[in-house]
Order: sequence, then structure tokens, then C-alpha cells
Amino acid sequence: MFDHDKHPNINAVISGAGDVDIDIAFSNPCFEIWLILHFQDHDAYDNRHEVQRKLAEICPKYELDNKTIDFELLLPNVADAEARAERMAARRVAEAKPFGNPFTGVYRLTRRIMQG
Repeated sequence: MFDHDKHPNINAVISGAGDVDIDIAFSNPCFEIWLILHFQDHDAYDNRHEVQRKLAEICPKYELDNKTIDFELLLPNVADAEARAERMAARRVAEAKPFGNPFTGVYRLTRRIMQG
């Protein structure tokens, strides 16, 4: 699991993981996009600071300074976040930008965890 932030070699990392059959849970621009999806749809191109600011607006328990959140608020909404993320991923594929901003693949990880 990793996010884009400002890393320069994202495409090579994603490609390399696929070459050796490693599943990834990638978020673009940052992991907080996954957290937003627990509360609402979000399909706007934003930088990581803007996404973090938006999360702080919709989730008062998100602490921007130390990037912590009360996960008890998220747990009841995991299925909704997964569905939103899956629709988001489909839109990026339709645009021919499968990992483009905004994107998160964390839903694939959470589904695997839930399946046991």
C-alpha cells in the first residue's frame, strides 16, 4: 500500500509490482482520498494538501497536523467507500488513466481482508 504524494517513479513501481504478481493498493494523490470516500463521493483532481484539507472539513476527528483519524467513524462505512472507490477506478479506466488523480485501490485490500 502506498500513495503518489510527490514520488517520481510511480508508473515503474506499479508496473514492476505487476510483473512479479504483487497486488498493490495505490492512492493518488494520497491515502486520504480513501478516507473521504467513507463519507462521500469525491472525483475532483486535487493535490494531496487539498485532499487532506477536504477530509478535515468533512471529518472533524481527522487531525491534519499528525494525520490521525478515529477509525470507529470509518468502520460502518467501509462498504460504501469500497463501492465509491470501485466506481472511481472504473471512471479512470474509461478515461485511459487507470491510476490517474483521483484514484484509490485500497478497496481491493479491504475486500481481501474481509474475505479472510
